[in-house]
Amino acid sequence: MDSAAQERAYGFHAGEVETALLLASVPELVNRSAYTANYIADISKPELLLPENAPATFAWLTRDLAPSGVMGDPRPATAENGTRWLDQAATRLAAALEAMAQFSDPNQP
Repeated sequence: MDSAAQERAYGFHAGEVETALLLASVPELVNRSAYTANYIADISKPELLLPENAPATFAWLTRDLAPSGVMGDPRPATAENGTRWLDQAATRLAAALEAMAQFSDPNQP
């Protein structure tokens, strides 16, 4: 996915990707007037503790950092990107399912 680095690192919920997927599939459920952006950390400040995948992390609850529940930035989301990302995911999933269906266990007769 070609979203911004900040979004890729800390867009955990209701950010660009999830909003784009909804805009592509059920746009009537997206309330664009309620968009809010919240990030749990800033990639430009590596000296801070990180929320995950770091030598030192901090404990957090979503409600402490983002009362709206948004952990990312939905504003760049578009239906076009959502459609493209859904298509890419479907293609990768189909390839994985085909590989599983064709798998032959060498330990089985």
